[in-house]
Amino acid sequence: MINLENVTKRFAGGATAVDDVSLEIRQGELVVLVGESGCGKTTTLRLINRLIDPTEGTIRIEGDDILTQNVVSLRRSIGYVIQEVGLFPHLTARENVSLIPRMIGWDRSRTRDRSTELLNLVNLDPDEYADRLPRQMSGGQRQRVGIARALAVEPRIMLMDEPFGAIDPLNRDELQQEFLAIHKRLNLTTVMVTHDIGEALLLADRIAVMAQGNIVRCATPAELAQNPGSETVERLIHDPLERSVKLAALVRNGNDHG
Repeated sequence: MINLENVTKRFAGGATAVDDVSLEIRQGELVVLVGESGCGKTTTLRLINRLIDPTEGTIRIEGDDILTQNVVSLRRSIGYVIQEVGLFPHLTARENVSLIPRMIGWDRSRTRDRSTELLNLVNLDPDEYADRLPRQMSGGQRQRVGIARALAVEPRIMLMDEPFGAIDPLNRDELQQEFLAIHKRLNLTTVMVTHDIGEALLLADRIAVMAQGNIVRCATPAELAQNPGSETVERLIHDPLERSVKLAALVRNGNDHG
């Protein structure tokens, strides 16, 4: 579905953000890019929808080199969700969701039906939330609108950059599970960036661990937990994994005693 082949990105001044990265993402997968700040994960994500272009290498979607495609059409065909959502503050929830369908010429009836469908999909009752402005909604509700907007024109690919990072823990857990259900229901191919290895272990089919612009390990959560494969990965997953194991043991023991 998405293939990065020996992709490098150097910025002005010679700084290398992504260094000879190759990665194959299969149809229907949820792949999470994880690593410390400055490791190249967000740059890698932004290369896929040509928010920036590679210095070297090739990125293909369904076999087609993205540099040969119209950049506007490419971006409209890929859902994109960022932290803090980026909703237009003067537009209602429905208007934010309807923005791209209207731009590409959908008629009013089709656009309204699609926005209603998507607000329901992200668990926002249209009767209650469709006419609310972003300032009239909580952070979690705004993020739901952002996900709905990204799905508006039925993309097969979703790119997500720290989509749940600014949400409080309770709402974050709920949103993570809701998106995972949407991902599976719509058979999306999703690439997500996070600095939270716990989130990656929870959501990903595979995790690509990045350091200094390289992918140092790409494996399933179970494979990473059982065999980190390097000191970088070991350091990244050890503390969160240890906390998760201890928490699971406490819950299990509490249930045994209850």
